[in-house]
Amino acid sequence: MSGADRNADEELFASFTAFVFDHPDPVVALFGDNLAGWGSEWVGLEPQPGVASEQLVKTVNSTIESARDLVQLFAEHRHSRFWEQTYNASDGLVSDDMLSCYGFAELLGPRGPFVSTRIRGGLGLYGANITYPLHHHGPDEVYLPVSGAADFTVAGDTSTRRAGEAIHVPSGTEHGFRTGDAPLVVLYLWQNGELRETSTFI
Repeated sequence: MSGADRNADEELFASFTAFVFDHPDPVVALFGDNLAGWGSEWVGLEPQPGVASEQLVKTVNSTIESARDLVQLFAEHRHSRFWEQTYNASDGLVSDDMLSCYGFAELLGPRGPFVSTRIRGGLGLYGANITYPLHHHGPDEVYLPVSGAADFTVAGDTSTRRAGEAIHVPSGTEHGFRTGDAPLVVLYLWQNGELRETSTFI
């Protein structure tokens, strides 16, 4: 594919997996087997711009040291990424404020670029002072914030979680968050379920 950049994909994937495997929180290890055995197929994805991509550049300096090189790589290769949003204005599920400043760029999952039916992962960015409403889905999930902070609600408990922490969301658990005064950048992983499932809102 003319716009796909395999070298960039491979560089990002190596840095992404290294960060995950080195993460100190033991909950992240629950995703280790599926990440290690993700598969072997690469498919080129044509770049797709997104509203989050330019914001990412501004977060590099505030990213925790252990993830700074990875976020810098994402920023450098932002124009070769396939940026997505799960929701749109016609859904009426999330606010226009959220739609104006969030997006994610996947590295592995059913759609690639590294094709896996076992695990899904990538980078997401959520703008400042927005609410991601309570929702749930079948797959297990872990958020790994690397820049910014948010008030995360998981199974009815709310706490402020910051870069360097891990937020585990077991299958079917209601969760959501409210970002702070700076954008929230997270790495995310899903496993054990329909990996492209659309969330159900509360």
